[in-house]
Formats: sequence, C-alpha cells, structure tokens
Amino acid sequence: MSYHRKHTHLAPRAGLGDVVSAITTAVDVTKDPYFGETICRVRQLSAIEKRIAVPGCNTTAPNLGGGVGLRKLMPPLRAYVYAERHKWAYVAAGAGVLGLPLLLGYVLGRSR
Repeated sequence: MSYHRKHTHLAPRAGLGDVVSAITTAVDVTKDPYFGETICRVRQLSAIEKRIAVPGCNTTAPNLGGGVGLRKLMPPLRAYVYAERHKWAYVAAGAGVLGLPLLLGYVLGRSR
C-alpha cells in the first residue's frame, strides 16, 4: 500500500462580483425600515454589557413592508433587551414555563 498525499485546495479568492454583492446586500439592509431600531437595540445591549446608562429607543411601527425582513427579528430582540435590563424577567419566564403546565394539570384533574 502506498501513501498518496492529498492536495488540499485553497478557497477561491473573493472577486469583484463578491464585493459588489456584499455592498448591495449592505445597502438593502440599511434601507430596511427596522434598521434604525435594530442598531439602537444593539447599542442598548452594549451599554448593558458595559454597565453604563442604557439609551432609550423608539419602537418602529409594526408590520411595515419592505426591507430584508428585520421586522421578524424585532419582537425577540426587544424581549431579550428587556430581559437583560430586568433580570427578574428570566425568573418570571421560567415560572411561567413550569407553572402553566402544572396549573393546567391541576385544573383538569380537579374537574374530574
């Protein structure tokens, strides 16, 4: 049995078309109506990490059309920022996840 060295191929270099595609995508993202609020929420998370005063953000109107779909990202991002600012929200969410099925089981068992 002979040993054959495998030739590994390097990844192709990024061409001009890839750069143009990246710039076009970046422009599309900045045109999204929720882009400003997304940046603001990221700044809030950064301020929370640095333990400095957290800036306020304006909430963008719901269901605005256009853009790249950042509107789908906003409700979880808003909830995450809220939970990071108010640590008790994690405990409340955990209690709800555990307590709701227990309460439902209790109510169903009691009705029999």
